[in-house]
Amino acid sequence: MSKTARYMMETEVSNEGIDPKFFNLVAQIAHFGAWFAVMIVCATISNKLHHQWIGVIVAVCANIPYATWHEFFWDPVHENAATRGSDLEDFGFLLLGGLAGFLVYRFLIL
Repeated sequence: MSKTARYMMETEVSNEGIDPKFFNLVAQIAHFGAWFAVMIVCATISNKLHHQWIGVIVAVCANIPYATWHEFFWDPVHENAATRGSDLEDFGFLLLGGLAGFLVYRFLIL
């Protein structure tokens, strides 16, 4: 286990030091941006290799199982209770990020 992981496990975040609304906003931006980036990168690389839709298919096939596993199985066990938001909301922002990435790819890049 890394030093950072050990430190984070040893120092619990108290409810007093975190604004849950702001933390949730930052978390949703991160969820959206992560899968937006995955979709854009996969689609752009496959397009450069002359396989227009393979990257989109790979990103979707990676996004849905990962988002489901991460939000509904990993987060309930490993997220800090002080910062824990809605699993469904997180899942939705992951999917919205992938959808936005697809739309940008389809209408602006392709």
